[in-house]
Amino acid sequence: MDNSEAIDALIELGLSTYEARVFTALIELGEGTAREVAKTSDVPRSQVYTTAKEL
Repeated sequence: MDNSEAIDALIELGLSTYEARVFTALIELGEGTAREVAKTSDVPRSQVYTTAKEL
């Protein structure tokens, strides 16, 4: 399963697009700064904090 398929599956399970993107970025990175997560997930850095908290 590639990243876009994983994101689509997570959205089908009820996550928002940003939540799905941040979640898959964190799985891929293991850990990282908000800047790294934003770059990997294509979610604005200012939204990474809120989205991660919601997860």
